[in-house]
Amino acid sequence: MGFVNAASAHQPKIKDGEVVGGIAGIFRAYLILTKPRIVSLILFTEYCAMVVAGNRIPTPRETPVGIIGLALSAGGAAVINVWYDRDIDGIMGRTMNRPLPKGIVKPSHALWFGLGLGVGSIVLFLVTGFKTAALLSAAGYVYYAVVYTMLLKRRTPQNIVVGGGAGAFGPLVGWSIVAGPLTMTPIWMFAVIFFWTPSHFWGLALYKKEDYARAGVPMMPVVRGVVSTTRGSVTLWNNPESRATGWGETMKLPTL
Repeated sequence: MGFVNAASAHQPKIKDGEVVGGIAGIFRAYLILTKPRIVSLILFTEYCAMVVAGNRIPTPRETPVGIIGLALSAGGAAVINVWYDRDIDGIMGRTMNRPLPKGIVKPSHALWFGLGLGVGSIVLFLVTGFKTAALLSAAGYVYYAVVYTMLLKRRTPQNIVVGGGAGAFGPLVGWSIVAGPLTMTPIWMFAVIFFWTPSHFWGLALYKKEDYARAGVPMMPVVRGVVSTTRGSVTLWNNPESRATGWGETMKLPTL
């Protein structure tokens, strides 16, 4: 696509083994790739579920394993997201200064970094005996890195409606670490985040509508306009796009 070539042409070249900005700069660049602010929110929801699951403060063993394990998974999925989206990130004002569009980190290094974090999460959960957490953590990784990023984001305005579940795995992982098998409580926690995510993200998409249009990403404000997106942020089932897909009717979403 034309915009991909245009973005690539302006990216500085990095030689093999080249260090940009010293060790501290490289560390910061790789940290940025993991989207730490978003990961911190996911970890917060995980810890809340851990507290509820045991009706107590999680143990000194549960807490670090849960936090580190999910941080590796969520951070790794975020890295794959920015690796895959590096072409359009170079076009959008909100993301053009990320390490990959700026040429601070090589794409191949970012890819292996993201994959390594995901594998590290699974290994940590397995060696500490939390098999269900390993499975759920891996599912969340694939949900965000593959389902949302690669299959939905550039193809449908329903991308964040379906893909929003990627950020809702925290309570499931946290619950499984403390209580084991899932019950309806963590599933309801998942559902709260799942249904909150579209309106939250559409607010950002409204603010950055021109960015998404320029990059060719079919976010709801670009495809359906400001009025329809605003209406959909208040009541998802009343969104024209939701009615067209049958999503709102199927889920029986309440009017807020």
